[in-house]
Amino acid sequence: MLEQYLELEETVPFSVPDFQLNKKFYFEKSMLQSDGRMNSHTIQQQVRALSNEEYRKIERTGFRRNWDEYEERLAIAPAYGFAEDPPESVERDRILTSRTFRDRVFRQLVGQAYNMRCAMTGISMLAPDGSCEIECAHIRPVKHSGPDSINNGIALLQSVHWMFDNGLISIGPDYEILKSSRCNEPKIGGLINQSGKITLPKNSSHFPHPEFLRYHREHIFLP
Repeated sequence: MLEQYLELEETVPFSVPDFQLNKKFYFEKSMLQSDGRMNSHTIQQQVRALSNEEYRKIERTGFRRNWDEYEERLAIAPAYGFAEDPPESVERDRILTSRTFRDRVFRQLVGQAYNMRCAMTGISMLAPDGSCEIECAHIRPVKHSGPDSINNGIALLQSVHWMFDNGLISIGPDYEILKSSRCNEPKIGGLINQSGKITLPKNSSHFPHPEFLRYHREHIFLP
């Protein structure tokens, strides 16, 4: 389900160095053939079966910076991998339930993608204690089944975030900033990027997803 999607804090590679054995450790055993060579057929598969042990190692690596909190604050169903189905007694939709933890990871990932700078105004303000005024908004709201993925997030100033959530501004197909006819504050135009478009992350894989932007325009934005 979309609302249970949680972006890993760190990208998990195919393999990591095993310095004790002086070779690479592969998270998925199927990556190697019996003779020790890479299994090109497995690599090309977009969907692969994982054992419980493999799934758990990938999960732990992806959340290693906050693993203790991840285990303490998340109600996690038993670690069944994709290679087998869990018993009927296991609730399939009870995977990630700690909204506080998920919000914190979402803010961290989206904030880093946008370099803690408002995508619509280019403003980034830090307080003396190091805290930042930037907030990270869901493009498709969580209550509307929006996922906690970088592609469904955007960094905005607090006031701009409020306007975005309330449909007073939105984002067009070409990333242009759309202003609602109901937004009657003339000074807003002076804050928006001179280009008229949002500032995108450096990594193109972190760009807002077109479907989430379309959803916001069609269901949140007030023309």
